[in-house]
Amino acid sequence: MILLKRLSFWLALLGVGLMVFLLRGQNVKVANPGPVSEPPRSPYLRTVASTGLIEASRENVNSRAP
Repeated sequence: MILLKRLSFWLALLGVGLMVFLLRGQNVKVANPGPVSEPPRSPYLRTVASTGLIEASRENVNSRAP
């Protein structure tokens, strides 16, 4: 066959083989390393977690970041 004597055929075949090799290497699952540090804990026994507005009987307080 004349196709097997062409350099472009062998280069294309090499490219397909290299693509398969590289894609199989990229498909490796990496384990989740977990958090770097523990999340912060509140020092209080009773807390309020919200964003927006806390309605009180006397005064409304903004509880979001400025």
